[in-house]
Amino acid sequence: MSLGQTVVDLYNRTGKKPNVYAGRKINVEKFWEVMLSALKIASHFSVMSTP
Repeated sequence: MSLGQTVVDLYNRTGKKPNVYAGRKINVEKFWEVMLSALKIASHFSVMSTP
């Protein structure tokens, strides 16, 4: 059983088609641009924010 586990078939032993894409490279500048934008938006809607 593999409930809750991440299972990777690197050697294609199951014969199943791949069903996941994994990123191997990242545009760091764009990542932080998107991350900080998301945090700013989340902060705006947070109940923890002060008026």
